[in-house]
Amino acid sequence: MDEREAEFLEMGHDLEKEQTQWEHELEMQHQESKYQNVTKEEKKGVQWAANGVV
Repeated sequence: MDEREAEFLEMGHDLEKEQTQWEHELEMQHQESKYQNVTKEEKKGVQWAANGVV
């Protein structure tokens, strides 16, 4: 394997790592937004309970 081939393989490996990192980020953002929606609803519920609405 010559130098160019080695460099190319290394680049490919980096791209793969970047993509998995990126997919992970997306997954985390998705989880976070779901969590934020839940907490908003919970806060509303808590406020209603405090106001005697429930």
